[in-house]
Amino acid sequence: RLSPPSTCRRRPHRLRASAMAEQTEKAFLKQPKVFLCSKKTTKGNNKPGKEGNRFWKSVGLGFKTPKEAIEGTYIDKKCPFTGTVSIRGRIIAGTCHSAKMNRTIIVRRNYLHYVKKYQRQANLLHWFLIVWVVAT
Repeated sequence: RLSPPSTCRRRPHRLRASAMAEQTEKAFLKQPKVFLCSKKTTKGNNKPGKEGNRFWKSVGLGFKTPKEAIEGTYIDKKCPFTGTVSIRGRIIAGTCHSAKMNRTIIVRRNYLHYVKKYQRQANLLHWFLIVWVVAT
């Protein structure tokens, strides 16, 4: 059930990357491609982050790797820049509808669908669950 836009009291969500970079998990988080227990010293800093061991990659498709992904200390296995997720398929655009889940947002995308029988365009919408990347 949709309410008219004039009576809608939903505020737009403002997402902050700095608040998401802080880890709240109790488990020891590490990148799977970085060996932290090396006997060689790397300037006395074996921690992931600036001047330490950190895995990051360029994902291509015209996206630049953020500075926070290269020099930051956050660890996210679902991040395309520092994790094991690859970007594939279509890049789509939509509007953020809800950001209440942990690192997941709901995106609504409106599109037109041609109905051959009536020779008209139908307005349709589709909901996507998007894993929110910290570094972007």
